[in-house]
Amino acid sequence: MQRKKIIYFIEVLGWGGIETFIANVLQKINLNKYQVEIVCINKISDHFDELFNRLGVKVVVLKKERIANPIKRYWVGVKAFGKYLDGNKCEIIHFHISNAIDFLHVQMAKSKKVKYRISHSHNSDVNKKYKRVGHEILKVFLKNAPSHRVACSLKAYNWLYSNAVNSKSPIILKNGIDVNKFVYDSDKAREVKEKLNIKDKFVIIHIGRFNLQKNHEFLIEFFDEYAKTDKDSVLLLIGSGELKDDIISKVSKLETKDQIVFCGEVDDIPGYLMASDVFVLPSLYERLPVVGIEAQTTGINCIFSDTITQELNINSNIKFCSIEKTDFWVDEITKLKKSNYRYENADRVVEAGYDIQSTVNEIEELYDSMVL
Repeated sequence: MQRKKIIYFIEVLGWGGIETFIANVLQKINLNKYQVEIVCINKISDHFDELFNRLGVKVVVLKKERIANPIKRYWVGVKAFGKYLDGNKCEIIHFHISNAIDFLHVQMAKSKKVKYRISHSHNSDVNKKYKRVGHEILKVFLKNAPSHRVACSLKAYNWLYSNAVNSKSPIILKNGIDVNKFVYDSDKAREVKEKLNIKDKFVIIHIGRFNLQKNHEFLIEFFDEYAKTDKDSVLLLIGSGELKDDIISKVSKLETKDQIVFCGEVDDIPGYLMASDVFVLPSLYERLPVVGIEAQTTGINCIFSDTITQELNINSNIKFCSIEKTDFWVDEITKLKKSNYRYENADRVVEAGYDIQSTVNEIEELYDSMVL
């Protein structure tokens, strides 16, 4: 049987929530049935290379040189994508996108007669004014670019498709995870604690790209405030990104700098979460973050900014806090240290539909409905 070819398009391939979602899907989808190829304009991380190679998923990078300026990247990238489509027969493209500016790529595919153009919304806001202006304009003018509209949450759906015409009922593909990997394992937790020399510490963890959206300045501000009263606490920062050097510089000036650990990109996310006591995500905005599901599954206490969709409210081990004042976060962490209770949440995560196999089943059903 000939495999149905599916192109996964992402503008910049790095190490973040969208890439993690794609990796989770590819490990469960029937690759004997579908031939998946990832196409990106720029690639800024090798984090998933080994996995994609092992799965036999080809990654096509259209522009090898890093294009930091996003306006230039879109200008150069759309043309490069059009050239790629001229040389490669594509009938199904699954676009993983963050805002309506990415509709430029979807529109290019439409102009090249690509039959099925799945637009998959993974975000709910942008961090720069010019992006918001571009998003609002292109959302209106290119609303007919996709043939299918899906999103990771209702908030993400409304953000991208509020001006969509002839739109059917919202298709929500939840950010499923491999639940079994995140069930708490005391041996794995102890192993990571010993590796990081944090065995007797109260561990706060953040996982996310160093960019404006993740709000690291606020994060280190409230941790610095809390840590001055708790010398046994430590903050683990996992990730990379364009603002990492700026945050390192700010941390170097803090009295509590020795309590903050920059871990970089790590492979064992489940182990690091299990070794921690509180997960914090004070983002300026989010759609439905994969890492929020992962953290809840391990049973760790979680504090999310109240800008994040309430659809993330799956279990009883989470709090939503305002990012207007650091006091709120300091108070919550203080309370959590006193209780320091770990929940058993895996079954509830599965019941809520966040097991990756459920998500993959829906994706395969969508692909199978597309007649070539």
